[in-house]
Amino acid sequence: MTKKLLAVLVMISLPLYAILGIGDIVDSPIADMNAMVQIGHMIDEYGQLLLTYQTTVNTYNQIQNAARQITGKGAWEFVRSAIPTAIPPTPNSMGSSGSWSDTLNTGLRNIQAWDQATMQMSSPSGLMSSLGSYEQGRLANYQATLELNDAIAKNAMSASGSTRSVAAQRAASLAMLQAASLSDDPALNTATGIANKTNVGVVAVAQAVHDQNALMASLVDQQNIAMKERHDAMANAINVSVASSSKDATQATISTLWGGDSSVRSTLPGSR
Repeated sequence: MTKKLLAVLVMISLPLYAILGIGDIVDSPIADMNAMVQIGHMIDEYGQLLLTYQTTVNTYNQIQNAARQITGKGAWEFVRSAIPTAIPPTPNSMGSSGSWSDTLNTGLRNIQAWDQATMQMSSPSGLMSSLGSYEQGRLANYQATLELNDAIAKNAMSASGSTRSVAAQRAASLAMLQAASLSDDPALNTATGIANKTNVGVVAVAQAVHDQNALMASLVDQQNIAMKERHDAMANAINVSVASSSKDATQATISTLWGGDSSVRSTLPGSR
């Protein structure tokens, strides 16, 4: 077919005669030769395009056939655990615990739930004037610990409740994604379909990691509060011992704080 096409093009390129009686058009053998070379290049390029197209089609068909030929994919199905995610409601006998369980399941109204279920602190403002500077500082320290603990606890309730609130929906979405991945439907096993399912899985993992990071940050906050309480207790005990100007009292306090470990006590001032 290529030779026939070339012959036709050569015939078309033969000298033409003028129209309306005007003389012959001068024919240039060099121009004819250049035209034939260009036509040959065009034919070669067209053949390369056909070859590239056919290669692409064959590759696509192989991918599609490979996806269809996989059998027994049902054996890959994972079984979801039956661990409950929702917190059961409390009896709420005194009207102070119902909001708490609701917040742990939804992440909403965490401030109201915490305040209803916890004992509120009395304002120490009227007492401050009757206390010495050391007692005032210690009372302010206790109040700071309590307020910080409340804020972190409220944030933890919201974080865990928000995670539980979408647990059922995410479980259903994962079940649908798994069903689509194990399906033998040709429409779901095209290259585009497989890529879409992969992208959804990546997004699901990223969202789970995001939630996990939020919960881990909440745990770190709680550990920081625990360390503050430990620090304050130790500092207060040491201050009391130092104020008593008694070496024996200081040694006894340090021994109590560190469980009698002489190797640790020896690193503290006044322990020798």
